Amino acid sequence: MNSPNVTRRLDGPWQPASCRVVVAHPRGVTVHDLAPGEDIVVGRASPADIIVDDDALSRLHVRLAIVGRALVAEDLGSTNGTRVGTAAGSTPLVSGVPVTLESGARLWLGATQLVLIADDDDRASVDDSAGLLPHGAFLAELRREVERARLFQRPLTLVHVRCDLDIAVVWSAFARHRRSVDRAGVWGRHHFELLWPETGRDDATRRAGTLAERLGPAAVVVTASLPGDATSADGLEAAVIAAGHPSSSARPGPIASGTNDVVIAASATMLTVVATVRRLSRSRIPVLLHGETGVGKEVIARALHGGPSTSTRPFVAVNCGALPATLVESMLFGHEKGAFTGAVARQAGHFEQAHGGTLFLDEIAELPLPAQTALLRVLETRQVRRLGGTKDVDVDVRVVAASHRDLPGAVVDGRFREDLLFRLNSFVLDIPPLRERRDDIGPLAARFLDATSAQVGRPLRLSDEALVALEAGRFAGNVRELRNIIERAAVLCDDDVIDVEHLPETFKGPGTSRARGGTVAPPPTPTPTPTPRSTTTTTTALEDMPTLPLGERLDHLERQILEEALRMADFDTAVAAVALGLPRRTLQHRLKVLQVRPDHP
Repeated sequence: MNSPNVTRRLDGPWQPASCRVVVAHPRGVTVHDLAPGEDIVVGRASPADIIVDDDALSRLHVRLAIVGRALVAEDLGSTNGTRVGTAAGSTPLVSGVPVTLESGARLWLGATQLVLIADDDDRASVDDSAGLLPHGAFLAELRREVERARLFQRPLTLVHVRCDLDIAVVWSAFARHRRSVDRAGVWGRHHFELLWPETGRDDATRRAGTLAERLGPAAVVVTASLPGDATSADGLEAAVIAAGHPSSSARPGPIASGTNDVVIAASATMLTVVATVRRLSRSRIPVLLHGETGVGKEVIARALHGGPSTSTRPFVAVNCGALPATLVESMLFGHEKGAFTGAVARQAGHFEQAHGGTLFLDEIAELPLPAQTALLRVLETRQVRRLGGTKDVDVDVRVVAASHRDLPGAVVDGRFREDLLFRLNSFVLDIPPLRERRDDIGPLAARFLDATSAQVGRPLRLSDEALVALEAGRFAGNVRELRNIIERAAVLCDDDVIDVEHLPETFKGPGTSRARGGTVAPPPTPTPTPTPRSTTTTTTALEDMPTLPLGERLDHLERQILEEALRMADFDTAVAAVALGLPRRTLQHRLKVLQVRPDHP
């Protein structure tokens, strides 16, 4: 295989034809283009060109521009300032004084980081026929492959590589084991991108390790796989960007919980939870998890345990509601031989078993009051005394408790000790129910589909109609219910496609699915629908087409409702989705199916 033609190395003065600005902020990662002669302003609110939801930013914080052949940054008198460099060794910009930056420079704006990537003339010096694509062409390939992977339920991996080697050297490393279906591109200065179709996470990890060895210790190779890390091209890009800049407070993405479970986060609320979990995992303070049954409190607890100081230490999970009332203290604190009938040997309790690690006390509200008193003493003294014993045993345990009950209300009712609540709730973390984070349903379903496919021995995928029906569900059982639904549907479907007919009856309400590609009704309890003017217009239009098939008439009706909702929302799909009572992803899917433009006509 030939190497691409190279006119010069990727070093020397940066002379950008344009620039890519990566914005890594607490709620996610976005990428913006900056062309020569243009400038963009980053800030907290309008009229900033890039608006970041970060209270540490000023309304107009920093201006970026390409002036001539140089990239310039200027702090606009921000309250908290702008710093250039790294988190540990950064230099503040002087307000109102433009500064010329190099490719790869990082600007720190509070918790937000800007990474500046040159998109320069080196792309034009690469012979595209050799296979190294410019970013636009590569992105088009990525989107096509993602659609194909989702259609045929196959894995796919996106890879980003950062290194300062000559293009010919990098290409040689790429090409040594390159398959005919693989793609390679130039993402920016010293920054390359690879696409590995039909490559899952395990194979991608192996291939990425081999590639990193070939490129040397200065190279950074990060991967994101579909469907485990993301389910769209944009999601994959966000995942590798976040992984490639770990010092930023970028979108956290899936995090390991110490078992086969991971914390899946796509919604804004769960992304906030995951970011908090990452911070808490580096500490040892007690955490109280609150959330409905089935939201994944134990998965969160395992993620909290996964910090660098405890990930190799024991994790002991105890369901307090399942402990026999007569044996609660014995099981938690242990007992000595002969302490009671049947105690034939000394037994360490759960606290001793978790020494050095984490003890997860699920359904803590179910503990009887005497056991609560003993638990409070252990938390305060960090010592346990086995039942029937005379000596205290030191224990170093981080306690994570969880409950779906209202603990302050239980204190008022006399069913829970107030001093114990104060001791447990050093940090209270609320886990939202699944119906309040519908953007997580698709990624969670994909995760459960992967596991179920391995169990049944054949690849499975959800039809678009089934996914939309799931996203409209109420999910009283939350994540646990979703997993059970996927496992049940896998048993009922005879081929590799799970459709609406394989879902429980509660997901087959009137209008949930007309047929493949059919219309989908809003979720139960929708918010107000469009104005009566829209209804009148639609009725008249339908009366004018009495001979059309029912499906076409319903499509026409839905199209008009969506167009009216968009107009009322000033073509903001997020606002329109709320008005219609639909998840935003569902609305975007219906707009695409019905060929409705989501912007101003």
